[in-house]
Amino acid sequence: MSYSSESGDTLPPLPEKIRVLRRIKRGLVIRGFVPEIGHPKYYIFMGISSDSNFANGFFINSNQSLIIQSDPQKAHLQIDIPPGSYAFLKKPKPSYINCLKYDRMGSFTMINGLIEDPSRICGNLNPKHLWEVIQAVQNNQTFTVEEKNVVIGPLILPSSLCPITSLL
Repeated sequence: MSYSSESGDTLPPLPEKIRVLRRIKRGLVIRGFVPEIGHPKYYIFMGISSDSNFANGFFINSNQSLIIQSDPQKAHLQIDIPPGSYAFLKKPKPSYINCLKYDRMGSFTMINGLIEDPSRICGNLNPKHLWEVIQAVQNNQTFTVEEKNVVIGPLILPSSLCPITSLL
């Protein structure tokens, strides 16, 4: 069952919204279309920026980053995912998490997009890969202290992004 907003849009019921919001954790894997790239990609959510404007995370790539490959000092910023590690990665070759820089999306867009379409949630990184990503962020010399705190600070979904986050 759903209900309509003042604009007439059909919205999911409150229990479904809460169920989706409870799934938003560090390491959540989301599939979505990336306009700049022109096709869907998997995005690993790592946290919310201190100003609450951005969801920070990393894309899963099917090829290694050439920037990282060409600089051995940055090798620790690329996390290998062997084939068969995740059901949603169906290719028979390794994938890679590029931790060179955060890929940002609007927090409001991400949270409300998941509420509108929970099927975009593919799963979570396993503890080993999540730990490797956190370590890569901590060892990334180009990240500021604030950017590093996204992955080690508390994960709080700001109520200004979605009023029901205060119910969690």
